[in-house]
Amino acid sequence: MLTGVVAFNIHSVIIHSAFLILISKNDNLKLTSEHLKKLQKNLNSVSYFIIDKKSMIGHHMLALVDMRLCQAFLKYQNQLFKGRLIILVGDFG
Repeated sequence: MLTGVVAFNIHSVIIHSAFLILISKNDNLKLTSEHLKKLQKNLNSVSYFIIDKKSMIGHHMLALVDMRLCQAFLKYQNQLFKGRLIILVGDFG
């Protein structure tokens, strides 16, 4: 997941839109059934995620990614990130 301009240029998406995470003060993390179906459809064939700019992604965001994957793929409840690989790249300093 990348910043908006870079994501657009390489036909990718930013982390918020990929996992349907709204940026708001309400932090409403519930998904409607329509949004859940969209999330499942978009992520069903994805085996791994490459997250660029690791230094901009905190533990809270990674927990939200795990939560969204949990909502989308109930079958893999006991696996971290529900069996998908998360590849973090960027400046770890």
